[in-house]
Amino acid sequence: MTQLANLGLYGLGTMGSALALNILDNGFALHVANRSYDVTAEFVAEAGDLAARLTSHASLADMARNMPAPRAIILMVPAGNPVESSIEELCDLLEPGDTIIDAGNTDFHDTRRRTALVEGRGLTFIGWAFRAAKKVLVTVRRSWLVVRPKHGLVSAPSSKP
Repeated sequence: MTQLANLGLYGLGTMGSALALNILDNGFALHVANRSYDVTAEFVAEAGDLAARLTSHASLADMARNMPAPRAIILMVPAGNPVESSIEELCDLLEPGDTIIDAGNTDFHDTRRRTALVEGRGLTFIGWAFRAAKKVLVTVRRSWLVVRPKHGLVSAPSSKP
């Protein structure tokens, strides 16, 4: 049996919380954390029935340490220092076979540099920036084609009739 990757999402602002709800609504379990735990707790409280598939964590480090491997962690934090510090923190906590997905609006030169840094540590890096809501679905589908086979993910049963 193929081992499924455990999916985490860090950053529960407007875009991060919407993506998290979309992932949950499509039948996947999800680990979540935010810089402020109050935001995480509020997100879980407002998730309704979807909260049953959520595992919340007090911080990015707590999430990375407590997720079973292999891990794929989506970063939904602002470009610049928040992304840099999150990637540095994860590089010290993750293991070969794990994946960091940068979903911020980052300059492609930063993505190239981060790819070399992260992959030099034996991890996988996906620069998954999207700029307009209309393009999100296409970007998600294309990225999923990369993440799914790498981690042995299978399609979740649809929660829609």
